[in-house]
Amino acid sequence: MNVTSISPEAFASRALRSEIDFTVARKGLDEVERQGEAAVSLIRAAAEVGRSSRGRVSPTPMASEPGRRLDVTG
Repeated sequence: MNVTSISPEAFASRALRSEIDFTVARKGLDEVERQGEAAVSLIRAAAEVGRSSRGRVSPTPMASEPGRRLDVTG
């Protein structure tokens, strides 16, 4: 296709579509980035729980640990 054969309206329309496509793709990438940050945050929080519980898993927390009133009967 020759560039001179494209009308100004068609060129503007293609440019707009391209801009819209770019914006949609950017929003998708932003969402993936937010999800990744949330996953990293959860991993860090889990690591902190591991440090505060000294790496042990117990069905009952010590008096100094959080979770003494956690309902696990679900």
